[in-house]
Amino acid sequence: TSIENQEKVRNVYEEIEKKLKLICATAIENKLQDGVPQCIERLTCAETAHNIGLSCRLLTNDMELYVIQEENENDVEKKLQEVRNDMINKIEQLFYVYIEDKSKRLNWKDWGIDVMKFNRYRISDYQNNNKTQHPNVHATTIFHTNQLNSEEFYGFGLLITGEALAFALSNKLKMKFLEIGTMCKAVVCCRATPLQKAQVVDLVMKNERKITLAIGDGANDVSMIQKAHIDVGISGQEGRQAVLASDYSLGQFRFLEILLLVHGRFSAQTLYNPFFIATYNVFFTSLPVLVLGVFDQVS
Repeated sequence: TSIENQEKVRNVYEEIEKKLKLICATAIENKLQDGVPQCIERLTCAETAHNIGLSCRLLTNDMELYVIQEENENDVEKKLQEVRNDMINKIEQLFYVYIEDKSKRLNWKDWGIDVMKFNRYRISDYQNNNKTQHPNVHATTIFHTNQLNSEEFYGFGLLITGEALAFALSNKLKMKFLEIGTMCKAVVCCRATPLQKAQVVDLVMKNERKITLAIGDGANDVSMIQKAHIDVGISGQEGRQAVLASDYSLGQFRFLEILLLVHGRFSAQTLYNPFFIATYNVFFTSLPVLVLGVFDQVS
């Protein structure tokens, strides 16, 4: 493994670098260009990840946006719990608005919330806190309101930094992070490492049992692309590593629309039931033999 190789190299260094005499020393000054510290400071204050999420329309100004950027496990755990409780409280209030005032119709499907999953969390919360369960609304009833217009709530959005994501993906917190993420319409993981990207995809695949698609254009996206069910690489200015590691190659991101909405619906789809295809040859090759064996007579 790479760890064993590093250990062997370190041992070789220790054997070679013995009884050496220092003759001279040189140094190279890697000086920053003018304005670099100020630029980095302004970019940090400008919430670059948030603005990129808005510009590509993953996030909207109407969303209830949560930002997780804590730097240790305890703070990340507290923040995740705060976000989860706040989400559930907001949805609770909207449940009761719908129950008490039917004139305030809400479009639940536009929120990106799995209502049946939320009902499960909601019931468990009340049982754990020994509180009286309010009259519950069946998920089927709520899904029938999808034709109604919502002007009050536009879903949740989550933005998490790579440092906080490292703690959120730990065995202790990953299920809570997944629960929060699946209640959001969009989750932006900024400054994430290639391994973290792959871990996020793997977390969704193993626990949600969903078909996942990963798309990327650089070498740092290869791990994520190879982990997903559907691999899409974009050939761009960052090389062809992502393209070579993917099942599908696109020249531009906008072609993903055609891949998913046209070819994704119809390509590799059979017109007949797989069981029918499997039994067709068996039935029609064995039937003539059976008929011949039953009706054939020796003259």
